[in-house]
Amino acid sequence: MAELGEIKKILQDIRRNQLDIILRLETIEDKLGGGAPSVPEPILTCVQCQKEYKESQSTESYCKYHPSPLQSAGWDYIFRCCNQKSKDFDAAKLIPGCKKGKHCSEHHENYTYAAYTTFMADMVRKSLQVWLEVDVTDFVSPGCKWAEVGLSEENKVYIACGEHKNRYNGIKLFSVEQLKEYTDEGSSVVLKKTSDTGWSIKGSVTVAEGPAVAIEVSVKPASSSQVTTKRAILNLTGTVPALDRIEDLSTSSQKVTTSYTLPEDVTEGPVIDVGEDYSKNRKTDYKTEADEGCTLQLQQKGDTKANSSLETRDGKWNNLFTATLIVTNSDNDNLAITDVEGYYCTGDDGTGDWAKCDDAWIGVESYRNYRFLDTPNFNIESAKTGTLAVRLNIKIPGTPPSEGKPGWRAHKSLPQPLHLKAVFTDQKDRKASIRFEFGNPPIDVSTREKRESSWAKGGLYSYCFADNVENFQRSDAAIFFQSDGILCYQPAIEGVGVSTHYIGSKMGEFVYRAKKAGKAEVEIENYAKMKEGTELRAYALVDLENEIAYGFKMTIKTPTSFASTHCLLPQPPDPSTMSLTVSPESVKAGNEITIKWQVARAFKGDRIYVYPQYGKKNVDKMYNKQAELTGEVTMKAPSTAGVYEVRYYPSSLSTNVTGYYHDVYWLNTKFTVVQSW
Repeated sequence: MAELGEIKKILQDIRRNQLDIILRLETIEDKLGGGAPSVPEPILTCVQCQKEYKESQSTESYCKYHPSPLQSAGWDYIFRCCNQKSKDFDAAKLIPGCKKGKHCSEHHENYTYAAYTTFMADMVRKSLQVWLEVDVTDFVSPGCKWAEVGLSEENKVYIACGEHKNRYNGIKLFSVEQLKEYTDEGSSVVLKKTSDTGWSIKGSVTVAEGPAVAIEVSVKPASSSQVTTKRAILNLTGTVPALDRIEDLSTSSQKVTTSYTLPEDVTEGPVIDVGEDYSKNRKTDYKTEADEGCTLQLQQKGDTKANSSLETRDGKWNNLFTATLIVTNSDNDNLAITDVEGYYCTGDDGTGDWAKCDDAWIGVESYRNYRFLDTPNFNIESAKTGTLAVRLNIKIPGTPPSEGKPGWRAHKSLPQPLHLKAVFTDQKDRKASIRFEFGNPPIDVSTREKRESSWAKGGLYSYCFADNVENFQRSDAAIFFQSDGILCYQPAIEGVGVSTHYIGSKMGEFVYRAKKAGKAEVEIENYAKMKEGTELRAYALVDLENEIAYGFKMTIKTPTSFASTHCLLPQPPDPSTMSLTVSPESVKAGNEITIKWQVARAFKGDRIYVYPQYGKKNVDKMYNKQAELTGEVTMKAPSTAGVYEVRYYPSSLSTNVTGYYHDVYWLNTKFTVVQSW
């Protein structure tokens, strides 16, 4: 297969030489005839057979191609148009075309897009260097509009572009000789893609100073008026085009220094009183109080528990209190409990009058709980000890709380700590009683501090909450950085239903929504959460003139409260405040280098990579594991001589939008490795 590839390349070189000879002969003829020198006819790349050609030499039967792309089918690679196949991918690509016709370039409307896409994808993957990339997210026609300029493995400069991840729309290849033709002709658009929705991608070759040209690519999404433009200045003095520098001409790169004023935050309605902690140090060693002659001894086992009954009667619900008791019969005769009554103290801390509970039950211990008896009869043999549970019910007006934290408490109308008493009557009408206490813990609601420790591992940016005091539930929302540096918005309705939205990559979408609505404050509808009278909503604050999403608004409405919070969204840090250095700048292969950095924000996912200059694959890497704003690391220089780049990648800015190597990095610096002899 390697021989076939070499033969194909030789044939291409022969054809190219033939075209050059024809062109020179035509030029000589023009000069001998006294005519003006002809303008060089451009060499095009056929999108069907991938051969180079000139339009004047293309005939109806010169191009042999496959109308359908090469596809994988089980163990085979097949052209569906003619069903020719091979188990070897390289061999399959060399299967002669099944259809004849004229050559077609990307300037034609009738080219075979699938074959061209396959060809261009191969060219981009084989590129030796990527000099510049432009990636722009579009919110009208979903996907990333991208363009790049680099050096192919054939030492040709290429311009490639696409309208979606892994999708290619155009490519142009240039040798040094072809680029030199543009040095006296001014600017020439060589690649242009547009759509009816409004997005456009353009590549052009422009005259630069001296023996140099500038290759410029610009991308404009349909969702924005901002154009991202970058230009590569190329030196053409050698046999291989060399990059001199990169220039950013983007309209979006102009930093807007406008200061924004936020509206006042609003807080209306009551806030949940979490209460003191009455659950600690509750007394459980009360002595039995009994009539003379009563042989029933009572001792509390464990703490008193609270719950609520979901059944309502006469507009009331049952606040339940349960205690486990150890009961002992010290008499020689059997003992029977025939009745039980419950009381609770109406005063604070056990002082005041005692009110009778609405119901009282006793139960026997079972596998997982207690079985409360239909009748209070409970027999204890002589000189025996047993375990029972007593449940006291206090009716509370209103709707019972839902299951959860408020349901496992004494109602707010009851004193704290709550003192209860169970009175037992035996078969001889003698009474024995014991007191026990129940204390409410503080109501467990979310707070800024709790959210910062559980959600915002990378730092809490803004926080908003509103309470529903009717059911002791708090709803809240926060904007924060994750530990990997990604900016998130996270709402939680009544402490549950938490959802995470990654807003750091949505700024352009917020601008597009605001422009479409014609409002500087636009709701992000898909972030809304609603439940039984509680609503959480989110809004983007947008500078329509400069197309900047500068702020965020969170609102929470409950049946009893309302809150709104505004915050400025974090903007990318100013590169002038950061630095990245490598020392020494020239080092022998395998020797140590020291990399130092100073950044405005740091997260544990930040990466420091070493690449060959303009290379696509790193040769070394490390992570800023401690999220240090200022730090240094020592590593060995690569073993191969050449120029290398150190790049600092914030974890939150990795885009990988085209599926290969498109990344955004804050800082980069260069060093040279010389061969050690």
